[in-house]
Amino acid sequence: MEPPTPTHCNYDHQPGHTTPVQTYPQGQSYYGCDDCLGNVWEWTATDFAPYPNFVGYPYPGYSAAYFDGQHRVLRGGSWATRPWALRNSFRNWYHPGVRQILAGFRCASSQPV
Repeated sequence: MEPPTPTHCNYDHQPGHTTPVQTYPQGQSYYGCDDCLGNVWEWTATDFAPYPNFVGYPYPGYSAAYFDGQHRVLRGGSWATRPWALRNSFRNWYHPGVRQILAGFRCASSQPV
């Protein structure tokens, strides 16, 4: 998989704010999903917990302190996310009550729009 470029999604402060859905057609997923990377971190319903054989990244204590059952997983990165963290497999975490982060949620439907 190749790393995203500015033609694929909104990240690394370019253009410096969120952009409308479908702004980056080259970044659309195989399944037709827009904005899976960039724009805003997306909340998931998952508690932030270690995977089997967990190793901290980018350093050992980076995330382990938040495996407390009170932090939730976010994925996808925001318009301000640096390229090293911009990938679907990277899990960010926050307490659900925090409001000063660049996060949102995805609305989904099984019906065509």
